[in-house]
Amino acid sequence: MRPLIRSLIAAAAIGSTGGVSATNYWLNFTATDFVSNNGTFAPQETVHGTLLLDINDAHGWVDAVHHVDLEIAGHAYKVEEIAIDVHYPNSVLFGAEHASARLTPGTNDFWFIANMDRNAAKFAYMTPQSPTSMFDAKSITYAFTPAVPEPSAIVLAMAGLSLVGLKARRAATRPDR
Repeated sequence: MRPLIRSLIAAAAIGSTGGVSATNYWLNFTATDFVSNNGTFAPQETVHGTLLLDINDAHGWVDAVHHVDLEIAGHAYKVEEIAIDVHYPNSVLFGAEHASARLTPGTNDFWFIANMDRNAAKFAYMTPQSPTSMFDAKSITYAFTPAVPEPSAIVLAMAGLSLVGLKARRAATRPDR
């Protein structure tokens, strides 16, 4: 029985990352009912976005952005335009330009913040066409869904479990010394 316990402890030690890991999540959101700070009509009334994020499992903040499908007022954002700046526990804050709650006037800038503990989110954007107007969404729906692991990760996990099972089986069939 002792070899089986040692094998399980060794497998757990090998399987642990030894640090904090990040999990990939898809963020899908829709922001509507925009109002501006100066009465200007929003150039885009509904904004839909999809991003693939690495979210730190221990702290809940975004470590990286891997994919973005977001267009605002004719500007299609690229991954390299998305910035992550402020790290609050269990909150996600990112955007273009500086990724702060302060938008840069006259630019294609936006920010998105969600508090995962309180199930609350905010979204706002600016455009070069309306350089002095910030458009703030009064209605936003969003969902974080875990991304499906890569097939290679699943195969590696299955191979490791198979080896642990084989080792346990050999240990169980051997007579005690």
